Amino acid sequence: VPTNVAFVPASQRTPDDWRTQAICEAEDADLFYPVSFKGQTAERQIAEAKAFCRRCPVSANCLDWALETRDQHAIAGGTTPAERNFIQSNPRLRVLHAAA
Repeated sequence: VPTNVAFVPASQRTPDDWRTQAICEAEDADLFYPVSFKGQTAERQIAEAKAFCRRCPVSANCLDWALETRDQHAIAGGTTPAERNFIQSNPRLRVLHAAA
């Protein structure tokens, strides 16, 4: 079963770890792991997961984690794996992201 918040058990986090502030912590992890990234059902699920990310105070940290680890499974930091692949493959976007 997938877990949320950059996939580090709470017992292994320090009090100042950004993951402790993630609002997805209390949500069903399946929301952030669509069975598919295509189709209307997937689009609704992805939109719902991204809505959580938009409200999260550590969404940028989560995106950093997803880019660093090249996660290919989850909605993380408000992005899909395809969106993160696009950021990774575009040098200008990588620079903009790093400056943010």
